[in-house]
Amino acid sequence: SIKNIFKFSGYNCVGVNHLGDWGTQFGKLITAYKLWGNKEDIEARGIKALNEIYVKFHKEAEEKPELEDEARANFAKMEQGDEEALSLWKWFVDISINEFKKTYDLIGADFESWRGESFYFDKTDRVVNELREKNLLSVDDGAEIVRLDEYDMPPCLILKSDGSTIYATRDIAAAMYRKENYN
Repeated sequence: SIKNIFKFSGYNCVGVNHLGDWGTQFGKLITAYKLWGNKEDIEARGIKALNEIYVKFHKEAEEKPELEDEARANFAKMEQGDEEALSLWKWFVDISINEFKKTYDLIGADFESWRGESFYFDKTDRVVNELREKNLLSVDDGAEIVRLDEYDMPPCLILKSDGSTIYATRDIAAAMYRKENYN
């Protein structure tokens, strides 16, 4: 709706669907799939089956917190380029996008860009390097952060202690990309 209003008002608009298609939640889903998933069931029931094993992960993790470590390890594998982890991730994302498109079609939403978080992953090194060059990164308990004390804000985590990125890192990369490509 906002895009349509601005477009009607004469602005040059780019519809960006910034999908949350990267992050620890996919490590959790990979872990859940390996423990309780069934390929045939997921192919037949799609997002409903994925949601069920994701919910089960969270319930089981309350009793077995080590599952959270396994999920973080699976996400780290994604970031390191592990073929099996990336193959599962891609499959899960494709299932999700197919479901999203049904809703978008119902409400008449369209997008020129379908670049989610994963698109920006290989652009995060630039963010980290620029923050380092500007002496804005600090190490805190093994993680790398930008301190925002002077703005009365908590620090912004850029790299976790295991070296993996977080949403904020990818979001900064997205902002830089959009500025350069869409102004």
